[in-house]
Amino acid sequence: MEAPTGRSAFFRSQAGAEWASTAWIVESGVDLRDPKLSVMPDGRLMRVAGGSLYDGHEYLTRAPRVAFSQDGNDGSAPRKVLAEDHWL
Repeated sequence: MEAPTGRSAFFRSQAGAEWASTAWIVESGVDLRDPKLSVMPDGRLMRVAGGSLYDGHEYLTRAPRVAFSQDGNDGSAPRKVLAEDHWL
């Protein structure tokens, strides 16, 4: 049985009618869920999401991950931002 896998993306729309993904945020072996988006003072987009680890379908631990993008067209690799088993 495979572990749950979640990934998140940046999406863009000109007028809100049609949307397209511009960058997927993925970390191998980590279930990324519940993303939140914020704009940093320097204009970068910051995406924070939960990062859970599983053994099959058995939950092991979690730690939030953060990724940044200059314009929503790309994204940095996710990085752990809190100790294991903490949640923002």
